[in-house]
Amino acid sequence: MKLIKKFLFLLICAGSLSAQINQSSIENKFRLAKSYEQANDFGKAKVIYEELITLQPWNNQFMYSLNEVYLKTKDFGSSEKLLKEKIQLTPFDVNLYGMLGSTYYQMGEFGKSEGIWDEGLTAGNNPSVSHRVIANYAIENRAFDKAIEILRAGQKLVGDPKTFSYELASIYSATMKFNEAVSEYCFILSEQPTQLDMIKNRIMAFLERPEAAEDAISAVNLWIEKSNLSVHKELLAFLLMQSKKYNDALTIISSLEKETNSNGSLMLNFAQAAFQNKFYETAGKAFQIIIDEYSHSAFASIAKVSFAKTSEAIIDQRIKDKFDWKPYSHFDNSGGGEYDNVINAYYELVQNYAQDNVRNESLYRIGVIYFDKKNELDKAKSVLTELVEKSPLSNYAAAANLKLAEIYVHYDEFDFAAEKCLRVISSAKSSEDQKKSAKLLLAKIEFWKANFNAASAHLSEIILDLNDKNANDAIELAVIINTAKNDSLGLADYAEADKYIHQRKFTDAASSFEKLSNLGNNQILSKLAEYKFAVMLIQTGEYVRAAELLEKISAEDYGRIYSDKSLFLLGQLYEFALGDESNAQKVYSQFLDKFPNSIYFDRCRELLLNLNNKLNNAI
Repeated sequence: MKLIKKFLFLLICAGSLSAQINQSSIENKFRLAKSYEQANDFGKAKVIYEELITLQPWNNQFMYSLNEVYLKTKDFGSSEKLLKEKIQLTPFDVNLYGMLGSTYYQMGEFGKSEGIWDEGLTAGNNPSVSHRVIANYAIENRAFDKAIEILRAGQKLVGDPKTFSYELASIYSATMKFNEAVSEYCFILSEQPTQLDMIKNRIMAFLERPEAAEDAISAVNLWIEKSNLSVHKELLAFLLMQSKKYNDALTIISSLEKETNSNGSLMLNFAQAAFQNKFYETAGKAFQIIIDEYSHSAFASIAKVSFAKTSEAIIDQRIKDKFDWKPYSHFDNSGGGEYDNVINAYYELVQNYAQDNVRNESLYRIGVIYFDKKNELDKAKSVLTELVEKSPLSNYAAAANLKLAEIYVHYDEFDFAAEKCLRVISSAKSSEDQKKSAKLLLAKIEFWKANFNAASAHLSEIILDLNDKNANDAIELAVIINTAKNDSLGLADYAEADKYIHQRKFTDAASSFEKLSNLGNNQILSKLAEYKFAVMLIQTGEYVRAAELLEKISAEDYGRIYSDKSLFLLGQLYEFALGDESNAQKVYSQFLDKFPNSIYFDRCRELLLNLNNKLNNAI
């Protein structure tokens, strides 16, 4: 009896082992077939797949792979035969109807494909799943109208109109029917308002296509006329903002504020978005609404300081548009008198919010205006010193210390300037950008003091991070030091002239650079100084002399440092200062030919296109 049991056990083990070996052999063959298919050797792949499906007719993975090879080799007859046989064995498998319909569609038998897809809709037990599966096969074959028909039928069958709305919206957007796509999204929002953020993201995916924004706005407006729901108005405001129609969006936001009792929060978010995107006039209106209509809300103080910042930005933009082409336009203070009302507004905030962060921000902005825009150094120093002494841990202390460092540079008080930079670097409240800006200023201070080794040490820290916004300035200064360090006296003279620029003593800088440019003992410094002299002539308003010098520089070998910069600047000088648009055209064209890899190439091309359009319209 024991012998019989042992024999049966060994027989079972042998059978099990044999089955494992067979399965392993099948899997190896499948992998081999896949490798042939990936190598586009479809003939060999087909032979193995057909063998495998004979061994395991129930294995859908083998069936799908074999059908794929049939379709890739356009063996539609074999695909049709295979899938029909499978449907007879498993008539409730919806995917088989989808695949057979795809075969017919690729054969050009569109009537048959739609017919078999329709059969598949009733094959499964779950109408929602069946309609979604078959619609996906129609979409894969770009039979979008059929897919829409299937999904619409599915909506009626399951009795829930929103069931396939996301799928329908995706099809409409893929076929550039943006009005219908957004209409579907609006329907979803009417049933599920919490989906707003997701729907915004989906619409953003196609909003930049031609006419998409207009179609989307039109669709939402129709829904607002029909339902007047707040969620649709929120979507409309979003679309208007994305279309840069901030004034129109402001009207919608004002309406929403009253409907939702948001106490100014919606208006504040809108105003801040308008400000960030430089729609300052509209931002100012929105901040003013908060100040006037929500004066008791928690957002009133933010709105007040933001309104003052917006007024400041409007003046900045107007001046920038006039002088932005100049290399040192940020040093221009010709419009300083325009900021007096803004300063008064900030001072009013300082008085009303004595212990608030609004006070600190207002003091900082006052200091910046006095220094950067009015060149009133003593007033700027007084205001910023008050800020850092009374609120050394505020969010604006680091920025104020950086400004104070720049002010001390103007006074030639380099030790005090360096001390302020070190405070910024050592403070836990300083951002990484502020710390790196302080390191760059420290490097410049050492450069102006003719301590070139110390300057290079500071610069090397900044250059390590090429993504840093200060990296380009650091690299430029490092190159100047390294290429001219053998002439320490000449480099010291260059450093002094460079210091005059930062002190806004442009006449003194021009005189120093002119002397350096005429010295022949150091060609590198001489050429650098020549370009800087031309720039200083622009800063002092001597445009004709600057143009003559830039013409001379541009006519020389353009492989040297500043060659592209000088030629590009010459074109801007002709266009914006001398009003010689014909010469500007010639220079811009010459620049594009000579310097296709310059960082100024795109900007130059843009200026040339604008100038060409302007001159063509004038004819």
